[in-house]
Amino acid sequence: MKVLLCSLLLLGSLAHADIDVEASGPNSQGIFTVQGAFDVEASTSVAWGVLTDFSHMAEFLYPSVTESRVKEQEDNRIYVNQTFVAKVLFFDHSANVLFKVMVSPELGSIEFEDVLHEDFDLCKGFWRVLPTPYGSEITYSTQLIPKQNGPNFIVRRISRKMAVNLLNLLKAEMEKRQGR
Repeated sequence: MKVLLCSLLLLGSLAHADIDVEASGPNSQGIFTVQGAFDVEASTSVAWGVLTDFSHMAEFLYPSVTESRVKEQEDNRIYVNQTFVAKVLFFDHSANVLFKVMVSPELGSIEFEDVLHEDFDLCKGFWRVLPTPYGSEITYSTQLIPKQNGPNFIVRRISRKMAVNLLNLLKAEMEKRQGR
């Protein structure tokens, strides 16, 4: 069962108190929504650098992301192939995506959408990076319609767990690069 492996990004450990993630859905169109946020003691340039380091994401997001490579880049549009892996009980499930990524440094936003549609009918979302007095606030939102849909409560639970892990891994990498 390939369930909710998008977003960048995502695995399965315990939530940290400073990572806020909610998963809901499906709505009337069958869309699940995952939203998260965290504050990090890292500059916006460091946070931005981590979120846009597509060629190295498999290194610092492993084992959640096992492959991440830039296929094409033109100005602020980047096509990134990624493979995500989720562990559910004793099973590993993977999903492949080809994200069309639009980066807007002036707005502090990164928008992404899966154009491969191999494992998801819909997988799109955004990242926002905002300065705070102590570093940066990172917000994340994804809308998903997995091709192989399980029971709604399982889809929500797995997607939330995966998002918490993704955000924790990203926060750790941002702190590492900031020298914390």
